[in-house]
Amino acid sequence: MIIFDRNHNIIFQDPENQTNSSSFEKIILPADTAGKLNHDNGEDPVTGTAPGHAVSGNFNSTGTIPSGSFTGKILYGSEDPPDVFYGDKSIRFPYNFLSEQAKRSNSQNDKLITEYLRDGEKIPSHPFDADWITVPVIISAFIYSSLRAFPGKLTGNVKAFLLFKGIGAPSSREKGAFFNWHSGLVNLVSFSSLALFLYLATDYHDFIPFGIRGAGLWLLLLSLTALLITIRIIICFILGMISGQKTIFGEYAASIFQSYHIAGFLLYIISVLLVYTSFFPPAGLLNTGFILIALIYLMRIFRLFLIFLKRGVSIFYLILYLCALEFLPALIVLRYLTNLF
Repeated sequence: MIIFDRNHNIIFQDPENQTNSSSFEKIILPADTAGKLNHDNGEDPVTGTAPGHAVSGNFNSTGTIPSGSFTGKILYGSEDPPDVFYGDKSIRFPYNFLSEQAKRSNSQNDKLITEYLRDGEKIPSHPFDADWITVPVIISAFIYSSLRAFPGKLTGNVKAFLLFKGIGAPSSREKGAFFNWHSGLVNLVSFSSLALFLYLATDYHDFIPFGIRGAGLWLLLLSLTALLITIRIIICFILGMISGQKTIFGEYAASIFQSYHIAGFLLYIISVLLVYTSFFPPAGLLNTGFILIALIYLMRIFRLFLIFLKRGVSIFYLILYLCALEFLPALIVLRYLTNLF
């Protein structure tokens, strides 16, 4: 039975021990513990059984504390929210405060970092990195550096072409000045420089004619350049013999060679800048090269015009020769290139 003493403490008394012995055993619990017991489910605060139920005759005074009671929760543990709160440190102070501060700090740092970020500049590729280009560049440099050691009037003829001098002079139409080994060597290096520039232009624009790449494409361009110029010179001499104006067409053929010598040297410098430097954008250098080719072409036409005027040739023949020798080949080349692109 349960006996309350004067201090309102709960006393356990075992009935069996009471009958066998005059003394009784007490289990005293503090009175304030009663406020923490579970009264919601109507269970006995100590035994955890519903009131009014009979207790077994073999009731043990020591007993076990049910896990459903508050004491059982403390001893055995539970998944109830209070236990989760006290078991998980991440939701308790100061851990939750530090976690929130760390998240806020990370978000602020990300904002500070990304606020001043901007899109990077794409590093331009360098398409002119073929090793074989070094060979024609070195050979051309050696030939150009040795021009002053060779006899001839090549430098003087180039100056005369640029300044429009020597028109009608005998030296400007001497065949020997343009058909010797010295002139042939300069012609070869000029054609090579022109072909190298054309190769770099096709490589930059990713244009692959005939499916050929690399050194094979350069050799093809060199062969086509030399062949077309040779055919042009042959046509000039044939027209001179047919029309009886060998002097005029001989001087005009000399002007053609001079124009290619100048163009080859200038394009060689541009090609070296394209391959071995990065001071200027490749597109700008390529456009500069094409502009120089156009200027030299116009200078050659104007020189032909002066030659015909000085020789007293009719304007009608002048227009006819210009169309046959200059305009028609240029239109054919432009038409071919536009069809390819």
